[in-house]
Amino acid sequence: MGIRSVKRRCGFCSGGGKVWDDIIGGFAQCTICEGTKFVSIPSNWIKCPDCKGNGKIDFGAVVTYSTCNRCKGTGWCEPPMSYK
Repeated sequence: MGIRSVKRRCGFCSGGGKVWDDIIGGFAQCTICEGTKFVSIPSNWIKCPDCKGNGKIDFGAVVTYSTCNRCKGTGWCEPPMSYK
């Protein structure tokens, strides 16, 4: 049957389609989901354990956050080999 593609809530914008942008001082379209609020991922993917599904890694005072390297901001990633 194979693995199908499914739509899941975007982790980076929490499904809102917009994120705060300090440069413009307001909300801007999410660059991960392009404002659609959802990302298309393989159906067997799991919530990203590195960012806990929010698509961001918090660095503290100097840089507020960065896009998660593992899930690329989607909040979802490929499962460990034992889950495939």
